Amino acid sequence: IIHLYPFSKTSKTKTASSGITLLPTLNDEGTLFIGLDQLQPGSSLELLFQFAEATADSEVPRPTIQWHYLAKNDWHELRQGFEIISDATERMTRSGIVKIAVPANITNNDNTLMPPTEDGHHLYWLKVSANRSVAGVAELIGVHAQAGLATYAPRAESDPKRVGIPLQPGDISKTLEPEFSIKTVQQPYASFGGQVAEADTSLHLRVSEHLRHKGRSVDSFDIEHLVLEAFPQVFKCKCITHT
Repeated sequence: IIHLYPFSKTSKTKTASSGITLLPTLNDEGTLFIGLDQLQPGSSLELLFQFAEATADSEVPRPTIQWHYLAKNDWHELRQGFEIISDATERMTRSGIVKIAVPANITNNDNTLMPPTEDGHHLYWLKVSANRSVAGVAELIGVHAQAGLATYAPRAESDPKRVGIPLQPGDISKTLEPEFSIKTVQQPYASFGGQVAEADTSLHLRVSEHLRHKGRSVDSFDIEHLVLEAFPQVFKCKCITHT
């Protein structure tokens, strides 16, 4: 179970000369608080971050993302490559799974910095923050725990054109073979990355173009077709010269 406090812009608060303030000092431009229930300290956690693609501001530098966990009313850093085992979100700019090795000293019953649930239940807390350039973070759609990536493995009798149509959310509802360690299976979003096999006519055309430019663009025609070959999801490419 995940409880979210949105990733939003915050203003910095001035610190009084005595060091005691009525409001906390916020040094980060944007922060996302994630409250976790039924978490086992010392275990692994896979979080799927689903973003609205291409909503991050490309005009600003990519933000530096920092991770922290709450233990005994104090925020401790999660180190990249140690507690943060892998991060496929590319600094919160695209959808992906973040794999975390949860520290054994994370606590949930002695923290007053973060609120409990409406029924008074205390949560384990993670904090994702960016000290600047928060506009470079994509718009967040949802965060899901215990996520995994499934890859389509076709069989000999499978339809080769099946991957051309993405699976709609909810099409996958169970495992192919029963797995007692998995209680339920959910597919909240459509599949992605499917591409049908290349037709013979497309193969001949691509080989002819490759013999022409040999992977080195000479004119606008070569640039356009190299881009279309590298990114099949692009429908059309137009190269405008400097003249």
